[in-house]
Formats: sequence, structure tokens, C-alpha cells
Amino acid sequence: MKFVQLVGAAGLAGAVALPAAAPDLDPDMLNALFAAPTPATLGPEPDAYSSTAPAFNPTTVAAVVQATVTDDDTASATATATATAAATDSTVAKRDLTAAEAKCAENGWDCCPLPTGTLDLPSPNTADAFTSFSTYSDLATGATAPSGYTQAFSNQDGAVQQVGYRGVYTLDSYSPSDCAAYCDADSSCQAFNIYIERDPSIRPDYDVCTNPDATANVKCTLYGYPVAAETATNTGQYQGDFQVVVAASNGYNKPYTAPTLDNFNAPVGPLGGAIEDSNYYLYELYNDGPFSPAACAAGCQANTAYNKAHPNSDGTYNACNIFNAYILYRDNNPVGTVCSYFTKDISDPAAEATNVGQYQGDVHVTIGESYTYTLTTQDNGGVVAEAGTGCSNPNVCGTYVTYYDPNGFDDQALCGYDPEGNSVCVRNGLCGTTTCSTNAECGDGKLCLAQSCCGQNICIDASTYCPNAVQATKRALENAAGMKMRGGPSSRRRSSSSDSCTALSCPSGADSSS
Repeated sequence: MKFVQLVGAAGLAGAVALPAAAPDLDPDMLNALFAAPTPATLGPEPDAYSSTAPAFNPTTVAAVVQATVTDDDTASATATATATAAATDSTVAKRDLTAAEAKCAENGWDCCPLPTGTLDLPSPNTADAFTSFSTYSDLATGATAPSGYTQAFSNQDGAVQQVGYRGVYTLDSYSPSDCAAYCDADSSCQAFNIYIERDPSIRPDYDVCTNPDATANVKCTLYGYPVAAETATNTGQYQGDFQVVVAASNGYNKPYTAPTLDNFNAPVGPLGGAIEDSNYYLYELYNDGPFSPAACAAGCQANTAYNKAHPNSDGTYNACNIFNAYILYRDNNPVGTVCSYFTKDISDPAAEATNVGQYQGDVHVTIGESYTYTLTTQDNGGVVAEAGTGCSNPNVCGTYVTYYDPNGFDDQALCGYDPEGNSVCVRNGLCGTTTCSTNAECGDGKLCLAQSCCGQNICIDASTYCPNAVQATKRALENAAGMKMRGGPSSRRRSSSSDSCTALSCPSGADSSS
């Protein structure tokens, strides 16, 4: 799995890191996500009868499982009981069987006996008769969802193939409960697919045993993402002249329980959509493994570590303080785990989980299993508090200069008085905010600023730090580029007159609304 680093690399294999111009999954963003390399394994290999995926470990640098099935033909051939080939009136078939036994002895694989199921077979035993056999469809439509699961689809003629494949098992009977037991034993399993497959009784060869007798095996596949009818697209294939087909395919999903993660507060969710917030700075996509907020946590912390080791010229850096993990669906087919990283905490994630999906042409994009995780100890991104943080001198916070935070103009700070004359340090804000006469009227995390450029008292966010000194070269570069540091056109050009406001009055040429 390739890692395509576009900005501030998290340094994780198996992730596609993508900057976006807006947090709303715009067409360019979606095109980049959809163009990500597809995992090599979306379901069992044609000759796999029992194979489990390795445990998923999102905490290491190589956080994505790269191979979900161990390619071991010999083990597959010998793990289950050897079947006895069915007798037939055809003398040609008998001669082929003899040749097949010789072929098997020669190379240990082609023409060797394969596992045979116990289900009845249609007559004639052809591929068309197999898919239309009422005995199989009755099993599918008569099955009930195991405890704790909901049925996603029933009686399809295709097996699931999608991201998050976790392994395959061959069952003795058509039993969703037996399949669910395998899923429950895998902490990464969110869903399973049970189906009946028309398999060859011996491994087909291209010159001796090209079209052996068929058997019916009940197979159970596990997935780390929810399944849907739209992903039941594996209708079979040819092995030699033998046609493998699928019947009675049912899918079942179980409710997802978001895990608790080290260094992060308890998850918030499930949310109604993905978070849309101006303080985001990076998306990542993980698609070579199960849905995993833990992979997002690893990416979040690794990205902060990388940015901290490669700071801006003023010592600041983008710190991931909260992330939103969710499943991105394309026409009900999971694309993978999307992680969006934000530099500032989000007080009410549910209110900002407004991206519920969209159409991109004929493609329907939807969101599922959306959760946020907030870093327990917030990282200030290298912002250093000056000696005036406590605002002992309200008219001068340090040397009071404009702090160009990477996340926007509204994260600048200043010092002033509340209505009772107490000195306070607050974040910059807009004059259109709520007016006030006491701090209590403003609610948690806010203060009533009595001295402002607005000509009235306003409720404004409290700040725990005073701004760092801005560099004139940064202002010059910003003006030359006409861009804010977080991207997008600047609302106005900065000049030296807007660098300081030591008397808490709007300097000449400054915007009186902020």
C-alpha cells in the first residue's frame, strides 16, 4: 500500500494524506480519495477454504494490513478432509480421474481432491441450475439474523468483495450463527457474508482434469466494514473449464462500538455526518484494513510529531488536537477510514457534523460511523506565552502585536478589562457577537470585554496566552501572496499599523469590526 504524502507527512504507510481547500469533501477531494490505490485483497482467493487475516495493529508505523490471506496452497489443500471423487458412468471421466491422481502425485496440487460440502446438489449439476436451485434460495430467505446482528441483504447471487476483508471459513451447514461466532471472535469484524459456492471436487488443471464434478460448499467471509447488497459483486469465475458460481448469499452487520484510545478523551458519536470546521488542516485515508479510529489516532499524533520537528519560522506548527474518524461510502461501497485532523477542540461536535453526503455526478457519497476524539492534553502548536499572560498590564499584553495563527485571524489575542475592572486576556473577535454587562451572561469559556474597538461590551472567547511577536517578513510575504496562512484569499492587506494596538484602540487603517 502506497503512502502519498502531500502536506505535513504523518509518516504512516498505507495512508493517503490529502489537504483540502474546504472541509466539505469537495469534488477535488473526493476524486483524490476515490483515486487511492485499492487493496489487493477484497475477498478470499478462489481456492481458499479457511484463511484468517492477521491481527490489525494501528499503533505501529506500518499501521495497515497489507496481506489478509496467507498464500499457502499446500495448507489449503491439506487443512480439510480429503474428499472421495464421485463415481460416474462415464468411462472418460474414470480415465480422467486416474490421470488426475497421477497429476496430483506429480506436483502436489493440480488435480488433487478438494473439500466437498454436505448440501444437496441440483440436477443437472450445472452452473445455471446451481444459481436457480430452490433448496439454496430457501435456506437464504429462511435464515434469521444472529443475535446482535441486522440483515443487510438476502439471497444474492454474488459474494461480497470490498475493503476490510478479514478471512474465510468453510461451514458444515448454512448457519449464520456459526458464521457470526467467527466474526465475534475477531475484534476488527463488523460484518459477515454467508453463501453457497459451486466448487470443483478436484483442483482443475488445464489439460487433464479441466472440468471435474461440482460440490456445494457453505462459505463464511468476515469484513471490517459494514456490508451491503451493492458489494455482493463476486459472481464467480472459471477454473480451467469449471465454472464457479455463488448462490444464497446473505449479509449481516453488527452495531459498531467505538473504542477508547490512549491519550484521547472518550469518543463522541456516532454523529450524523462528518465534521465541518474551519480549524481542520489534513485528511488521511486508510483503506487496507478494517475501520479503525485507532489508525486515525496514530496518524494524528505522528503528524503532530512531524510538524513539531519541522516548525514554521516562528516556532509554531499545526498540532492535531482532535480528529474525526468516519467511513466514506461510494454508492454504499466503503472506500475506507477517513481521518480529518483539527488544530482546535470542537465544543459541540454534533452541531458541526453537518456533512451527511452528496452526489458527485451519478456517484452517491455518504458518511457512516462518524466519531470525534479529543486529545486529552491539548498541544498549543508551539505558541509561547509571554510574561504578560496574566494581563497584569491590560493596556500592553507583552508588546501586543498581531499573532498570525495558522488557523486564522480569529485566533489572535489581546488584553482588556471586564465590566468589574478585572484585567482579562481574550481572543480576537467580531463586533457582531453578543453584548453583555457581566461575565456570567457570556457562558462557559467566554468573558465580557468592556474595552473593545466595537464601542460596546461584547462576549468573547477567553484566551490562556498572549500573542507572539509577528515578523515583518511574514506580513510582507502574506501581502505579496494575497493569501492567509491557512489558505484562501486574505480579507485585507496587513500593514505595520495593524501590527500593534498597545492602547486597545483600533490603530489607523485597522478593521474596526475585529
